[in-house]
Amino acid sequence: MRLQGGGINAQFAEWLSGLSRDPAMAGPVTLPPYIPRVSTTAQLCEAVFPCAQLANASRDPDFFASRAILAIRNDQLPPLNSMLMDQLP
Repeated sequence: MRLQGGGINAQFAEWLSGLSRDPAMAGPVTLPPYIPRVSTTAQLCEAVFPCAQLANASRDPDFFASRAILAIRNDQLPPLNSMLMDQLP
């Protein structure tokens, strides 16, 4: 997956590249304010796949192509997939 250039993505790429070379970034990392934070799986799904837009996803072929939730292990994804599938019309 490639990061689209410009705007907030360019800011994020610059911040991310600095993590490996900035000694001040050792230890706990504070996320920049433009990175959204969620507390629950449901909030994460709503942030990436908003219910209002998910209802029309079958008519928009690019809806899923422009969104993704990455996980370290695939066995963590079935609950997310089930939650999202339950919201499809």
